[in-house]
Amino acid sequence: MAAVDSAYTDFDSDRAMVERSQELSSKELSEARDKATEAQRRLVDAIESISEGFSLYDADDKLVIYNRRYRDMHGTASINVVNQGVSFETILRNATASGEIRDAEGRVEAWIEQRLAQHRDPKGTHVQRRSDGRWIQINERKTDDGGTVATYTDITDVKKAEQAIQEERTAAARHRRGRAYGGGDRNL
Repeated sequence: MAAVDSAYTDFDSDRAMVERSQELSSKELSEARDKATEAQRRLVDAIESISEGFSLYDADDKLVIYNRRYRDMHGTASINVVNQGVSFETILRNATASGEIRDAEGRVEAWIEQRLAQHRDPKGTHVQRRSDGRWIQINERKTDDGGTVATYTDITDVKKAEQAIQEERTAAARHRRGRAYGGGDRNL
């Protein structure tokens, strides 16, 4: 009888340890979930805080995360396509079909193939002209897991300033040529 009582005591002790272990596991799991939720919230807040558009595509080229600026850089015809899980190619094809990409005009398929190649094997920064007059600088990099992370910067003001400088130089050169060919003093 003592052996049976001892077995029940051991069983109760083991059961108490299992229950305690489950309580700790549940508490630890809850704490880990809270920490993960907080980390995700901070990441989203940080991504939304940057002044550039931001996107991350996974190794299958599906959109994982993006910020509002990235979404807003797309025209009204394709903005609704920019969603998690949508492929880069789908977003790209939608943008060209709606006429958003000036660089693609008149050569859509060739441009799409070129842009997909750039995206799949990024070699740094490139600039894209949009049909609404904006210029977007795109900087893409591969992630260790085969995804693609990118930032998109609206450089329209820089391009307009470059154009204004070029126009001033052209006007100054015309003025100099005009003076050299007949604008001088004829009373000599």
